Parts: sequence; structure tokens; C-alpha cells
Amino acid sequence: MSLNLNSVMMKLEKVFFSSVSLNEKKNKLGYKKQYEDKYVRIYKRSLLNKRILSTFGTYAVAQSALDPNKLFLYPNVNSKYHKTIHLNSKTFPGLIGGSKIQQCMLVPYMRNVAGKQFVKSIRLNVITDKCQVFHNFPARGSEFEGRSIYGDELRFEESAVWDLPNHKYPSMNVNCAAVEKYFPYLPQSVYEYHPMLNTDENFMDVYKNGGFGKSHIAFADGVETEVSRFYFPKRCAESNSFFHIGGEEPDYKMTVIGTYRTNNNGHGVRTVVFASSDGGRNWFAKYEFGDMGEYEFTQGDADWRTAFGNPIDITALQNLNEELVLRRRRMVVPTESDKEPKCKFIWEEPIPIKALNRGKTAIITTDVPHGMETGNIIAIQSKHANCYIPLCNDLVSENSGGNSTLFKINVIDKLSFEIYECVSSSENNICCRHIHQVNRIKDGWLIGSGEIYPNGWLLYMQMKEADTFSIKNAYEEFAIYRLNSSEKSVQRTLGSILLDDEEQTLIYASDHDTLSKNCIETPDGRTISVSRSSVGVYRGHLKNVDDRNKFSVIYEAREPSFFFKNINSCLVFGGQRGELAISYDFGENWNAYRIDTEMFVYGGTNFYYSVLGDYIIELKPS
Repeated sequence: MSLNLNSVMMKLEKVFFSSVSLNEKKNKLGYKKQYEDKYVRIYKRSLLNKRILSTFGTYAVAQSALDPNKLFLYPNVNSKYHKTIHLNSKTFPGLIGGSKIQQCMLVPYMRNVAGKQFVKSIRLNVITDKCQVFHNFPARGSEFEGRSIYGDELRFEESAVWDLPNHKYPSMNVNCAAVEKYFPYLPQSVYEYHPMLNTDENFMDVYKNGGFGKSHIAFADGVETEVSRFYFPKRCAESNSFFHIGGEEPDYKMTVIGTYRTNNNGHGVRTVVFASSDGGRNWFAKYEFGDMGEYEFTQGDADWRTAFGNPIDITALQNLNEELVLRRRRMVVPTESDKEPKCKFIWEEPIPIKALNRGKTAIITTDVPHGMETGNIIAIQSKHANCYIPLCNDLVSENSGGNSTLFKINVIDKLSFEIYECVSSSENNICCRHIHQVNRIKDGWLIGSGEIYPNGWLLYMQMKEADTFSIKNAYEEFAIYRLNSSEKSVQRTLGSILLDDEEQTLIYASDHDTLSKNCIETPDGRTISVSRSSVGVYRGHLKNVDDRNKFSVIYEAREPSFFFKNINSCLVFGGQRGELAISYDFGENWNAYRIDTEMFVYGGTNFYYSVLGDYIIELKPS
């Protein structure tokens, strides 16, 4: 049943905003209790108090309100005892100068202390605005992680991030390693390795764990393969693939996060799903979305070019005598009539290149009007075999991005355009701007992307070992399935849950009020047509995922969703302007509240409560 929401909300707003606290002396880590009923306690942070960034188990980590590069680590969330952490190069060796803390995560894992002996552990992961990830409790040994020693909670080393199979790290060295690609047209800084390579003459193996090389063994198509370090095109806050909102699911078995950074007006960000099974010491890219190449760009903004990857600098390119052509890529996406398209891409007919002008940003000129738009994606090809220019990609096909060297363009006029890196997946025709949600389910995760079709998708990343004691490593293969296919499908989810019942029940929350459902019935004789919006929480069956009109509303929200999770068998909905709703019976009944906040940024759940933005929510199931 659904509640009479307006009356409930008005009643609760009156109670909540009357500022009548049940006990002002009651607080949690400085958050003061604001409201309590038989279902929930709500605590709020004062502006001058520290902010809890992440919590799990008995741990919490908070950030100073006065110094954002100062953290407080609480081993016990019910105690005031804490240890202080400062972001500096002494505590965080290898820290890039001028770095700031962007996010923190408490990442649980099973620490391999010896042989097949594992113990439950938790690492604090600190994510900087320079796209570095650091973890405490460093590994003490190269074969096994070994047992930690006193003080390791305050000792940090930089984590390694590993790319998808067949992705290669750019190199300025023509005789580069097999996991690298010779591509000498980028800014000097992108060729640096963070953390430092264990082959570097300056590397110091402080913890005797061997450090990290250029590659790691992973699995692709059931075969062991080397993967390279993950390539961050730009090391800035807006290009950080590790920044996330609702896309976080920590678990001792595996922790999964998804990128929340817009790739069309961000800073050339890669939109990726990452997984870690060792508390964030190693992160592995498991899935990367593509780029439609047809987003709109606002050129009135002085910084609008930052939406691209790095500019292509060919000032040093010599003896350019090749006859070159360009081909625009078009995506082939699933549709209602063709849910499993046989090809991914259409490569348009070649257009001869008249000139490739050297400069800090290369400019292509054509003899005939190119007919392209800013943001389109192209491949450059040679008319002759054995082309020596690393700019070229002669191997593209209807199901391949070739050698992955593609470019985004900025149109200057009908005969010329600039070229920039295309940093999104060259192999995937499933595209999105960013990832909205990662929700843990019984045997894996549901992952929902932002925007609507053809950029609104729901994926199922399966892990059948979820309910066993077997160890699952993040470098292993995972089956990842696209669930929806059509314009009418369930999409733009802020949270989704798939039950393992006979009907495969799917429950989701949406944030898009223009995703209309079927028109409502009006009285006989009327000609009006009225459709309803699709914000709120919905329930239906997985087999109907391609028709959202077959899903029924179980919570009529007043606001688009920003957050939706199953927390300790309770469904928790957060709106974009402070609407909070909780169900203790999987959507049959709801308790609605109003909180003075704009966004519910998830900070995790410990043994006692959850952190949502500036609030602590303590559920009290009856």
C-alpha cells in the first residue's frame, strides 16, 4: 500500500522543524540528535563539526570542518577516541604536490596473513583530487600480506589501479613494454607512473612487499593476461574516475565502485566500474562505458574544451608524407526491435585529409566539407599499409575499435577541426555520462548509469560465490550483463534491487521526472491526454525491464531520487531536496520524513547506523 504522502510529510515536517529534540545531550561523534520515533533516530552535523566521510563495521573516518586535508580515524564509532591523519608527503609517500582529499572509503577485505590463513580487516582508502588512491595497513611481505603491526593504521602507501585487458598505458618510448603503447603526443605528466614503478632507481621497498610494476596478471576470456596500469588522462578532481556518489558497495568479499563524473562536460574522464578484494591495495577496472560522440557542448564557457581528453601535440612529428583519411564512428545501440545488434559500430566513408597541421593542438583540414559536429569521434587511417604514424588506426571494424587510438573533435569550420584524445572505451557501444548507482544483491551487483536512453542502462555484474566462504579475487573474470534495451525501459536508476524470488522481482528508484509512463485514463467524452512522471520507487519483474509501464509505484515521491539502497533489510529512499522514506517490509508500507539537506551522499553503514550527507540515520526495525 502507498501512504497519503502529503499529510504524512506535513505532519512530520511540523514535528521535525519545530526543533524539539528528544534529548539534546545525545549525540554520535558530535552529530546531535534531531528526531526520534519508534522507527528511526536522526542526527545532524553542525557546520562547525567534523563531517563523517565513511563508516563500516566499528570504524568511521571524519574530515575536519576547518582543514579539509585533516582526517580523524575512529576505531569505535561509539567512542570519542580517534587518531588524526594529515595529508602530507611524509604520511603519504609519493603524494603529488598540491593534492587535496577528495573522498575517503573504508574498504573491508580478508587479509592473507599466511598460506591459506585469512583474517577480517578494514583499510582506509584516501582518494585525492590528483587521482591517487592511498591505503593504510600496508602489506608486509611480497608472498602474503602478513600481519599488521602497531601503528599501521597511520602508515599509508599508494594503491595500484589496473586497467581492463587489452588497454595499454601511453609511452614516449618507441621500444616500450608490451603493456604500453607508443604515443608521444600527450603532455609529459601523463607518462609518469603513480605509484612509482618498483624498477625505478628511486623506489624504496619500505614494507618488503615488492611494490608495483607496469603490469598485473588478470583473466580475460578464461586466459591469464597482463593488464597495464590504469590510465588517468588528466590528474584533476573533475577527471577522477574514482569519484562516486551512490556507486559504492563495500563488502569483505569484494568492494565495487562506479565513476560519477560527467564525461561530456567534465574533464576527459573515463567512466568505469572498479573492484577490489584486498581492501583497496589493488583496484581493477572491470567495465568501461563508451561515448556516443554526439553530446552537446557549450562553447560559451571558456573552459569547455576541458570536456575532452588531452590535446594532441604533433609539433615534433617529422616527415609527414603519408596520404591520410578520416572516418567518423557511429554507435549501433540496442533497440526495441533489435535488442542484440550484431555489430557495435558504423564507420562512415573515408574523407581525405588535406593537411594535418602541427601545433600544440593538431588541426585537420579537409578538401571537402566534413559534415561533423564538435564531440564526434574519428579514426585516422593511412591509404598505405605499414603506416609509421602512431596517430593511425587501420584496424577498426564493425565490432572493434582497432588499436584504440581514436579522437574527439572540436569543429572550427566546415573544412577544419582540432583533435583531442578520446578516452572512453573504444570497444563498447554501451555509453553513458556517469554511473548513478552500484547496489549489492545476493549474487553480485546492479549498476545503473545516468541519463536516459541511449545513455541510460542497467547492468548486472554477477558473482555467484557471494554466499560462500571461497575467496574471490578482483583480477578474476566477472560476467557482466546488460539488462535493458529499449527507449521505454527502466533507466536512470539511483538504486535498484533484484530479488531471487520466483518472479525475479526488480525494485528501483528513478530521478527523472520527464520519463513519462502511460497516459492515465480520463472520463468518457474527454479528449485530453495526461501522462504521469516516473519519480519514486517502483516494483515489477525483470522480464519486463524494457517496459517501465509494467512497473507499479510502491512509493510516490515528491522529489526525484538521489539515493536508494537496501540497508539491513530496510529500503531507504533519499530525494534531491531532503525527502527521506524508509520501508521495513520491502515496500508495502513507508515512513516519510523531511530533512534539511539537498543531497544524500552515502557515507556507508556500520553496525549501528548509516551516514547520508550531513545526517546519521539509525534504523530501529520493530
